[in-house]
Amino acid sequence: IRRQRQMCIRDRKWSVDQKLVAKYFQEHLRDYLPHRHAAMFNAEQFDAMVDALKDHPEQIMILMDFGMNYSHVHRDEDQGEFWIHVQTTVLPMVVYRVVEGVVWAESWVFLSDDRSHDNDFVRHCVKQLIGELVGEQGVSVKKISFWSDGCAAQFKLCLLYTSPSPRDLS
Repeated sequence: IRRQRQMCIRDRKWSVDQKLVAKYFQEHLRDYLPHRHAAMFNAEQFDAMVDALKDHPEQIMILMDFGMNYSHVHRDEDQGEFWIHVQTTVLPMVVYRVVEGVVWAESWVFLSDDRSHDNDFVRHCVKQLIGELVGEQGVSVKKISFWSDGCAAQFKLCLLYTSPSPRDLS
């Protein structure tokens, strides 16, 4: 870092050569602008879909993304235990749906020792969630919209579209 930016300490604060900062900014701006545009567009689309749920109480939206695996670690583990930590997969989902004319967001968290983070696990969790909503809570679901980060191995939900309907998932 010091070689690239020629940093020095003045009054306990870092100062940076402005020309180097400008050059660094210009180099990364080309990559940043398309990313920012896509992120802003997706955020606007997501907000619009949540707002549109008010007019379609039979629809739900599911926002999901895998969290990092949680490692179960002993505070005073010995060196041999370092290589055999038990881990748990964490898959949080937020379900947006209309309850008495108001859009609610409900949080669901699925935990498993299956660390593969694959589409089969996602399908299983969605089936459990829809079964609970439709079967136990009596929610009428005619359409489900999924939002995720788009990871191919986990969330290519075209496999869900060829699976049974939401009614059959319960």
